[in-house]
Amino acid sequence: MSFESKPLRIAVTLLPCANCFIEGLSQCAHSNLYEHGKGRGLKASDAATFPLCITTPDRRGCHERFDQYEICSKVDMPDVTARFIAWTHIQLLERRLLKVAN
Repeated sequence: MSFESKPLRIAVTLLPCANCFIEGLSQCAHSNLYEHGKGRGLKASDAATFPLCITTPDRRGCHERFDQYEICSKVDMPDVTARFIAWTHIQLLERRLLKVAN
């Protein structure tokens, strides 16, 4: 069973897009990698999420482009995904949207 947290998913949407850094259009995107819990019909762990912007009438969003391998190739996907996840965790902690229990 993978980690699920609605508050974490909501917090991720408050960040700018991890790819183009546009503000106010982020969705919580899940990793597409098996090692993060992704499987046929299964989403990856919420711990492996990052903000990507939505598609609007005037532009294709990074979330759609990421899922269709337009932002990076399948070969580069693990590195790009790791970079997005790390950036997201840093942003959540620095903006105090994620707290570490003592």
